[in-house]
Amino acid sequence: MPGDFQKPKSFEEVADWNKFDPQSLEIANLYQKTGEISLNVDAKKDLNVILPLAYYPSWKAYVNGKNVNLVPSSKGVYLNLTKE
Repeated sequence: MPGDFQKPKSFEEVADWNKFDPQSLEIANLYQKTGEISLNVDAKKDLNVILPLAYYPSWKAYVNGKNVNLVPSSKGVYLNLTKE
């Protein structure tokens, strides 16, 4: 686990994919298994999203089939999404 990652203090702080503002984006077809997370996101506007997950350097992220950068932070990883 990255050294500066802020570990959740309670179960309520654990990643909840339903906490995102529905005015900004919609999440559908969430699929999680060990070593993989897949989801469809409909961004209503350009935005940076923080995914409440600990970052690992070997992770790869794809948006519309294109490899994109994940930016680690103490609260998770940032992902830049654009409205299409």
